[in-house]
Amino acid sequence: MVNDPNENNVPDEPRISEREWYRLAITFLCFSVVFFVFAFVWVFYSGDVAAMKDRAQAITPFGAAFFAFVTFCTVAWRGIQTDRQLHYQDKQLRYQGEQLHQIARQNDAKDEENRVKVLQEGAKLIAEKKKTSQALAGISSLDYLVRKGASPFAEQAADLLSAFLMDTYGKSDLNRVSRAIIAALQRCEDTNIMPDIEGVFTGPQKEVDRLRLWSYIPAIQNITLIGGSLDAVTFDRMRNRIKLLRNVIIHRANIGCPDKTFTNCKFHNCRINSVNFGDLLANEFYGCDFSDAFIEIDATTNNEVFVDHFDLRKNNNFYKSGRPPRSLDGNSMAQWLLSEQELRIREGKDPDD
Repeated sequence: MVNDPNENNVPDEPRISEREWYRLAITFLCFSVVFFVFAFVWVFYSGDVAAMKDRAQAITPFGAAFFAFVTFCTVAWRGIQTDRQLHYQDKQLRYQGEQLHQIARQNDAKDEENRVKVLQEGAKLIAEKKKTSQALAGISSLDYLVRKGASPFAEQAADLLSAFLMDTYGKSDLNRVSRAIIAALQRCEDTNIMPDIEGVFTGPQKEVDRLRLWSYIPAIQNITLIGGSLDAVTFDRMRNRIKLLRNVIIHRANIGCPDKTFTNCKFHNCRINSVNFGDLLANEFYGCDFSDAFIEIDATTNNEVFVDHFDLRKNNNFYKSGRPPRSLDGNSMAQWLLSEQELRIREGKDPDD
């Protein structure tokens, strides 16, 4: 047997309805009118002023009581009426709120559906990379999702733009496409919408072509650059996102490379702040300033053997007077490099100038 959920409910206290208060107010008003008519006759037709005064004083409390009852019933009736109206307005506001919430949900669902279509259309258009106009239209579609703000669709758009940039970067016939992608990715970076893929970019590998500079690549994390050249400004802007540089020429940059992010690179006129032994062997240094640099080197490594086998002095790498590079245990590595005075002599300049 199923119990009635309302079986054990405590009934509400008796309540007088709005209509009943209205009826009471009208009833007491009618009684008051009758009372005041009889009172008027009784008081003013007494024939004696003293008796008239006594009767008026005797009847006054009853008149006040009737008036109080009428006022009380009227106030109660108006209070219940006002409460009913407020309750009705509250129900109307709740209903309107639910309607607005439902409309918002419908709009969100429609907006999500539209974004899915834009993402699909953008992915379809950028696949036609040889057709510049279609590729640019696809980039514009994906850029629209980025402009709409952070969302899963914006992140997917950023991933597609990153993948497309890796496929087009450095190809002369797709320069317009690459520039458009970089502009869209810059908006990703400005709005903190970061792609979730690693960027691997391959530039010129031949020595004669490696001088072509990499331009700034925004947003993409864990960048690997193979070939090409980096200037100091571009390197500094991307250094926290660079995972690996291979066969890259680097110009005039501040280098600290304890994480072994360089392989077969050439450093020209760079300022070396720290370097490990493996990077010294795996890369080439030309005219670099090693003043006060820390060199991570195994204590068992024979410096003399290293200098004979791999001479940093021959490519004019140097340190300033009194500031030789040191190993992490504080030992001077001056014998690995030219002093600033020795460099000046080699270049035919006055060592004391």
